[in-house]
This record gives sequence, C-alpha cells and structure tokens, in this order.
Amino acid sequence: MITTRGHQFIDGLKRRHSEGIVDDLTKNLPNPEEVSARYAKGEFQFYPTGGGGELDSDFYGETLIPRVYFEKKYGSQLVNFTEDVENVDQAVVALRKRTVLTE
Repeated sequence: MITTRGHQFIDGLKRRHSEGIVDDLTKNLPNPEEVSARYAKGEFQFYPTGGGGELDSDFYGETLIPRVYFEKKYGSQLVNFTEDVENVDQAVVALRKRTVLTE
C-alpha cells in the first residue's frame, strides 16, 4: 500500500494560489498549473519541503504519482489506484508483490 498526492491535492493548491495564500506549499511547489500538467503527462513529481525536526528535505516532501505512472512502471502488479478518498487529499495505491519462481 502506498499513498501519494493526487487531484484533490492539486485542486487545493490551486485554491490556495487563487486566494493569495502564502505558505510552505505555495512557496516550495511550482505553479499549480505546471503541477497539474505534469501530473496529466504521467510524471513522477517530488518537491522537497522538509517536515521539521528529523524530517529534513533530503527525503521528506510532497510527492505526486499519477495512476498512469504506476501502470507503466508496475503493470499487472497494480491492484488498485483511487483518488476518491473522502476528506483526504491523497491517492491510495495497492500493488501486488511480484512472485519470483525459483527451481
């Protein structure tokens, strides 16, 4: 199971920009139209933001991985991908572990 940001997050980012909100997201991420366009193209996006304390920006940030990326990268291992999670701005992804046959 994996969670990643999806359309709800992008919509929220667009709303923040349109309302003139200045915060870590609006300062550290590209324009929401660019984020949306890259998402639509199936691009893996990671924006280092840090989370405070030991969660530094070397590995902590906002990640957007669209369904098409999982389909191309994992094919039949993709069990489910949904962005329709009520009150959560994350997509939920289920992958099946690949079995390796040995003799």
